[in-house]
Formats: sequence, C-alpha cells, structure tokens
Amino acid sequence: GVWMLPLMALSLLTGAGHPAEGAHRQDGLVRWLLIAVGAGIYEEFLFRLMMISLVMMIFVDVFELNRDLVAMAAVLLSSVVFSAYHLTGQTFEGFPWGLFVFRAVAGVYLSGVYIFRGFAIAVGAHTLYNVYVFL
Repeated sequence: GVWMLPLMALSLLTGAGHPAEGAHRQDGLVRWLLIAVGAGIYEEFLFRLMMISLVMMIFVDVFELNRDLVAMAAVLLSSVVFSAYHLTGQTFEGFPWGLFVFRAVAGVYLSGVYIFRGFAIAVGAHTLYNVYVFL
C-alpha cells in the first residue's frame, strides 16, 4: 500500500487526480470498486508489462540499441500513451492539460515501480490508488 502514497500526494498537490469524483455515488459502490481494481490490473498489464517489454524486446534484443536509453524511451512512450488512453472522447478545445500531465507523470512513476519492484507491486499501487480515488 505504501507505493500508492506518491500517487496520492501528486494528485493532492496538483488537484488533477480525481476525475471520477462522485461518479460512484450514482451507479453503486461495488461496481466502481470492481472497475477500479480491474483498471489497475488491465492498465498495468497493457502499458507497463506489455508495452515496455515489447519496446525493450524490439529495440534492445533485435536492434541491439542501448538498454538504458531504450528503457527511458519506453517509459516515456508508455506513460504518454497511458495518459492519452484516459482521454478518449476529448477534443483539443478545452483539452485537460493538467490532467494529461498528471497521468503521464503517474505513468512514469508506475513504470519505475514496475521496473524496480515488479509487476505485482505496480498493480497494487495502481489499484489502491484507483480505489482511493473512487472512494
């Protein structure tokens, strides 16, 4: 649970981490908790485990590029795509730049957790943060 604390702090400092605030009150708590848990698992699988691993496999294992540079690029790419994924249906008119940057920075943090602590810890941090937001 301690790994979610930096995400909480970042969301409190920026005020950008609570986009679904109040939404669970309309549809039921259990449904939103399941979404929070499922999203944490799915998004860590897709954006950290799969995307970072695929970029590393292609550019380090196949093209033999510098591992550290590719890892940094993979983290940045997966974090920007992670943030963009959350903005489906948005237009550039009234684009929520603060929320986009918050999620991209959160993606960098979760990527670091994934790389240095492992997939399960990243899933736990993401899931607990989602539960915190939805509660």
